[in-house]
Amino acid sequence: MFLPPSLRLTHARSNVPLTRVPIPASAGCPDWQSGEKKDLKWRMICAGVEKLIKEQGLKAEDVMLWVDWQSICQDDTEEKLKGVRSLIKYATLSDYMLVPTEEKRLPHYPQKIPGYGSRGWCRVEYFIFSLAAEMRGRKAPLFGIERDGSLRQCPRVTVRGDGDMPSQGALSKLSDKALVRGLEDTMIDAYVPVLVELKCKAGAGGGDVNLNLKMIRDCHAEALCQAVNKYEVEELQVSYNQLGDAGAAAIAAMLRTNRSLTVLYLSDNKIGDAGQKVLREAVKGREGFELKLRGV
Repeated sequence: MFLPPSLRLTHARSNVPLTRVPIPASAGCPDWQSGEKKDLKWRMICAGVEKLIKEQGLKAEDVMLWVDWQSICQDDTEEKLKGVRSLIKYATLSDYMLVPTEEKRLPHYPQKIPGYGSRGWCRVEYFIFSLAAEMRGRKAPLFGIERDGSLRQCPRVTVRGDGDMPSQGALSKLSDKALVRGLEDTMIDAYVPVLVELKCKAGAGGGDVNLNLKMIRDCHAEALCQAVNKYEVEELQVSYNQLGDAGAAAIAAMLRTNRSLTVLYLSDNKIGDAGQKVLREAVKGREGFELKLRGV
């Protein structure tokens, strides 16, 4: 069964009816209703989908589309949660995600797409879509549709700091922040152990295991250490994560008995003096062991 490309339209506020009366997009209507831009987003989507089908070698008759045309209900808690659950479900089932914009040239990263990437709920959908695909060991093609209908593929979603997280995006209701943060944390806690297992298994017996920028926290250190031991990993990169002193202590305990690991990069992990000390002590006397703690 072919799973659907997921298409993203600008959210419309739930109290704005879908009518054909001329309402500017800035008022909350999903598309332009008159003038030069009339039905612009719909026309862009049609062009983008046709291009995707051609470029990816898909069968048009088998392609199903999820068109996110209206926003999640903001005024009824039960209905809002139903909308959130459906967003998660569709995002995890989709093979492609398309984001129509009015830009002539899109930026490289989805969080930089004007009018889209700065919004909290928009970040939630591409965050879940990308992480779920990576957990399954498959690509997560995220495309922006430029104004002329051409496609620009974004690289895998990379969270380079707290500012890129969904919970740091703009929200029309500040009360949604706790809900978004909960979704974010739940997704990360599901994602990290699975990815650690996949990467360490792929690097078993001498390969370089690269887990940089994977949102690994101190609570994930045990799963990381177990996978390193299980697959006898020799080179491990875990820089630009959030392991902290507690995570460093767990890794140091593993290093005291582990004999496969010879290279360990832990730069930029918010590891303080105490964490650095236990790590250096754990590898003391291990000739040739390479430990990098730059920018801790």
